[in-house]
Amino acid sequence: MKKMNILLTVILMVIPVLLSSGCTGHSDEDYQERLAEFAANVNASAEYYDHAVESDPENATAWCVRAMYYNGNFNQHDKALESVNRSLELEPEYALAWYVKGIILLNSGDKEGASVCFDNAVKYDPSYSGSIPDVEKFGSEGTDFIAVSYKEE
Repeated sequence: MKKMNILLTVILMVIPVLLSSGCTGHSDEDYQERLAEFAANVNASAEYYDHAVESDPENATAWCVRAMYYNGNFNQHDKALESVNRSLELEPEYALAWYVKGIILLNSGDKEGASVCFDNAVKYDPSYSGSIPDVEKFGSEGTDFIAVSYKEE
């Protein structure tokens, strides 16, 4: 009975939150406006990351962060790989870039390539060992589940 009361309390607390947050549905016009705004924000972000590498093409971190963006937004794996490969050309021992490349390859379904990249990430920075996903848990069809974010220190 106690569990039922807790569940009922949680449900009663969640319903007003959902109703006040606009989760009850929107008109098609509102949806189209929000979709257009979202698309504009994504495009502005792409321009930001593209500009970062254009303005400093020898910056391995900029290329790596751009790869994270393209991997995490609409799974643009080709652009992401192009960017992370450029990062690794500039800094072959850049552990974060190896890790990001592993994530991109895993998302693309290349488990063997991902494993090699994760091994390199740990080789160049052993602190990555606790962050490596279990490659065998993923299918060969790839996934869009894994994204990487970057925080400047």
